[in-house]
Amino acid sequence: MTSSNANFGFLQSRAPALFQLAVLAEHYFPTDPNTSLIKLRQFGEVMAKEVAAQTGLLERLDDSQADLLRRFKADRIAPQEVVDLLHHLRAVGNRAVHHGADSHGEALSALKVARQLAVWFHRFDGAAASFHPGPFAPPRPPPDPSADLRDELARLKGELAAVQSAAERAKADADAAALALLTAEDRLRREADDRATWETLAQDTDRQVQRLAADLATLQAKSLAAPARVKQVIQRGEDAAALITLDEAATRTLIDQQLREAQWRPTAKACATAKARGPPRASTAPSPSGRQRAARRIMPCLRA
Repeated sequence: MTSSNANFGFLQSRAPALFQLAVLAEHYFPTDPNTSLIKLRQFGEVMAKEVAAQTGLLERLDDSQADLLRRFKADRIAPQEVVDLLHHLRAVGNRAVHHGADSHGEALSALKVARQLAVWFHRFDGAAASFHPGPFAPPRPPPDPSADLRDELARLKGELAAVQSAAERAKADADAAALALLTAEDRLRREADDRATWETLAQDTDRQVQRLAADLATLQAKSLAAPARVKQVIQRGEDAAALITLDEAATRTLIDQQLREAQWRPTAKACATAKARGPPRASTAPSPSGRQRAARRIMPCLRA
């Protein structure tokens, strides 16, 4: 597992536990979306503790995710957009733990949410202003994807290819061709090696998360001693939240989760009002977060 990972590689040096959890979630996506969602729940939990420690808000190392998110909102430590996304990973992860979740569509949306959170956290953590993460790289497809999932993965692959250099596209094609030429025996040997590698990574990730407690305690103490720095960190988080963008498919999943929790369905009158209001006018130059809020208002009615 190297920093060449397209979606989360930038986290590897400064947040190795987050990096490894995200990479594991991508790895499990094709064959075990339930485990993928559980890893993403852990990803959100570790990120929330990192944010809390950096802002002096981590009262106890065993603070629950729900308590941390409530504190983020009450103390305005993290922007609402970030709290919403962290809550989404918590909710879908909890459902995966307690009820099982075999939906590749839900796991794909959660990976997109995690990518947006990773980019936000990297900027919150002090990434250079020139940092540009590039588009989301779709994970490997499952053995028998549904038509909708196949279309969505193809769309994401097309968006990625559109910004790749000729050399990057050529390397990807060469890797795919080399894999296709492997003999059955070679494939079995490679799969066995891969399994051993991923099992080792999973064990190492568990150790990373356990070791994180001491680092968080140190970071919390430093934050409490430097309130001016904490203000700067919170402002970076606010600025970075304005750059969060989710595509339509992920936004739909986010809204579905919110509606499920509220047990609410949009009435015809509410939908008519939302559609009539529409998104902000182009002349107002809405920020990405503004467009996302407008989408949240309108998207539930697209099905009505």
